[in-house]
Amino acid sequence: MKRFPVLAASAFLLYCHGASPAETNAPAHGKVVAIVNAADVPSEMLAQLKQLAGKSMKVAFETSTVARVDTTNLLAAGVEGSRYCKDNYAAMVILVAAPTSFTVHASFNTNTMTSVINVTAMAAANGDLYRSRVLKQVVRGTAFAFGLKPSKDPLCATRDYRTLAELDKMPPVLFPPWQHAFEKLAVTRGLRIDRPVPRKPPVTPPAPKAP
Repeated sequence: MKRFPVLAASAFLLYCHGASPAETNAPAHGKVVAIVNAADVPSEMLAQLKQLAGKSMKVAFETSTVARVDTTNLLAAGVEGSRYCKDNYAAMVILVAAPTSFTVHASFNTNTMTSVINVTAMAAANGDLYRSRVLKQVVRGTAFAFGLKPSKDPLCATRDYRTLAELDKMPPVLFPPWQHAFEKLAVTRGLRIDRPVPRKPPVTPPAPKAP
């Protein structure tokens, strides 16, 4: 598959106030990575993407559904997507639909903290496979929006790939050094790292002493 271009800088961050109304699913407070659904992705799958991406990257995701965007200009889609930005968005991953003949999978812009994913190119007869491909693109898009470089590790979602078959073999997670680098960048953007609290082993009370 062709190497994805990094989009030119735009005034996106200047427009991250006063967003247009949209259907949202947001945490009560704090910065989030927004998955903006401009591709008619079903609500059930959108909820799964939010949960799985959050679990994978250890940060909060928010979902927002807006009017469908059918385009082959991913750069324009990213710039136009600025209208949906909100004060609590640390970054945005915008899902768009393109004609089936359009083979570019995604574009990433570190200057505006925005990624645009062409979900049409992720199509699969198996619904689970389709969701898996889009999830990996959400993880990749988030990592690249924060400025991470592709990893050479086969167990990292940022690894370069040429075919969907190669994408299918990749896990939807970051290689530990990449995850650590992402977390350091995420904190600077106001995101909270969600780490599971280790469970303490139950304390067995001492047996009573015999009289």
